[in-house]
Amino acid sequence: MVSILEVILIGVGLSMDACAVTMCNILGLKGEGSRRIWLMPVFFGAFQALMPTLGYGPGMGLAHIIGTYGSYIVAGILAVIGLNMLRNAWQGDGACVLQQLSLWLLTTQAVATAIDAFFVGVSFGAVGTPLAYVLIIGATTAVLVSLVIFLARPLSRHLGNKAEWVGGALLLIVALTQLF
Repeated sequence: MVSILEVILIGVGLSMDACAVTMCNILGLKGEGSRRIWLMPVFFGAFQALMPTLGYGPGMGLAHIIGTYGSYIVAGILAVIGLNMLRNAWQGDGACVLQQLSLWLLTTQAVATAIDAFFVGVSFGAVGTPLAYVLIIGATTAVLVSLVIFLARPLSRHLGNKAEWVGGALLLIVALTQLF
């Protein structure tokens, strides 16, 4: 079973992609209205909660097959996602593309940054983690994206493209806790 603290850490790890995209959006937009900018926490948080919800059902279907190996499977899934984030951070160029913040762009960014959350939902369903915990992931993402909106310019000088490194490392730490 995954604890609430672990779910918060998973939420932090999963939200790093959304935070990085938010930072690029903020830094790349010139004169965009604040109302559109504040849709980012809503979109990113909603999709970070929706995607694990969609993965939960298939995970429950696998529960009887997985049995006692559930925590190892959760650890494996989180480790793969974390390692993938680290690989992307290693290969990334950190460049932010200037663009208009349309609803279509927000939706595609939210889906793209939440795909890995689907597999977290599969693992949650497989080990019987309460479905309501996906709300913690969504709320964590919304809060962190909101913080990035406030801090984007000062953070860019210090973090650059290291947000994905932090997210990947957090997911690997949570994966390790599932093994013990």
